[in-house]
Amino acid sequence: MTKGDGRNLVLQVDDDPTGWKCFVLRGKSAFTLRTTVDQMKKRAVIFAELKKAKITTFWCKNELRVMLEPPAVPALMGESVALRCAVWGGKAETAIFYKDKLLIANITKDTYIITNATQDHTGQYRCHATYRYSHISAEAALQEGDSEAQELNVIDGPPATTVYSTSPESLECFCRDCPDDCTSYYWYHTLLSDSFVRRRLPENTDIITIKEGGLFNCRIECGKGFSRFSKVYSYEAQSESESVNVLSIMMTVILTVLGVLIVMLIVLMMLKCRKCGGSYQVTDRRTGGDQIQLNSLPHSGREQGQG
Repeated sequence: MTKGDGRNLVLQVDDDPTGWKCFVLRGKSAFTLRTTVDQMKKRAVIFAELKKAKITTFWCKNELRVMLEPPAVPALMGESVALRCAVWGGKAETAIFYKDKLLIANITKDTYIITNATQDHTGQYRCHATYRYSHISAEAALQEGDSEAQELNVIDGPPATTVYSTSPESLECFCRDCPDDCTSYYWYHTLLSDSFVRRRLPENTDIITIKEGGLFNCRIECGKGFSRFSKVYSYEAQSESESVNVLSIMMTVILTVLGVLIVMLIVLMMLKCRKCGGSYQVTDRRTGGDQIQLNSLPHSGREQGQG
């Protein structure tokens, strides 16, 4: 603008513009500006002029200390959504959340989490928080305030896939709501040591064998497009020593169980043989392998002193 000229600046807000204040900085001096508020159009108008300054800065801010932070994009059905009750320059000690002016949660944390979003979760949300600036002063007074209402939209998107383990060394890409004409599987792998590089794996099957640890996710190509990406599955590969230890422990357990079963089988056979009056042979190692035949007697003979 040329010196002495002016312009009308418009502040457009989503809710009530009454709580907003506008300021101007000319050189090193800052001033509060008088605004003209239009409640119907939800906006405020200020007159901006340079006066004698070469550069002039104008800005506006909301005086509310408490604000509700919704997701930056519409939430997808079936996914989790976090609504955070934030405090400028501090942290909420307690928070109460409202949906369409109805109380929905009274919790001690500053975040309300919707675990499985549906169309019923669409609406206007706001929160009421209690807080204190204890980091500034240990004796800071407890304060409270309300946030402005924020709109949450839950929309229906492509179906989501899920990655889960089918064995210690394999993963499966599964999609419950995908159509039957899905043809291609896309697997992606990210190393734990370099989380900024994600590479696509060559496998085009629903089940893959894991060759190294890292972060895995997948999506499926169906008739009219792709599914959503699955959530990341974290896998930590076992070292060779750990694999050997696990194998040796499993073999020890198996041999121990087999040994116990064999001993139990022998004991049962001996008891059965004694009850039926049969005989069994024992090899005497001291006589060079001579066999001695032992005949078991019926119980009635023993009770009468026979033998």
